[in-house]
Amino acid sequence: MKKNDLIEVMSVLDIETKEIVFDPLNEVQQVPFGHLNNTWEEFKGSYSLSTLWSFKCEYKDYSGFFIKEGYAKLENDGSINTYFIHQKYRKPIN
Repeated sequence: MKKNDLIEVMSVLDIETKEIVFDPLNEVQQVPFGHLNNTWEEFKGSYSLSTLWSFKCEYKDYSGFFIKEGYAKLENDGSINTYFIHQKYRKPIN
């Protein structure tokens, strides 16, 4: 992920409100990121800031192009070392 993949600064509260999973079959808890909530909680506990950057990046692996979306912590020196991916999907072919 590169700095130009960052989209917007968001508070943890805003992220958690946006990412609540509403499952009509009640198979997933109504918590931020649903079944990924434990991973989200671990990610949140790994830093002390209250804001993160949303991101969307494209990458290629052996089977094609993919998109990753998530949230990243921007370090004081401008680097991105810690991130949480909540979506990964194949890039549509045009």
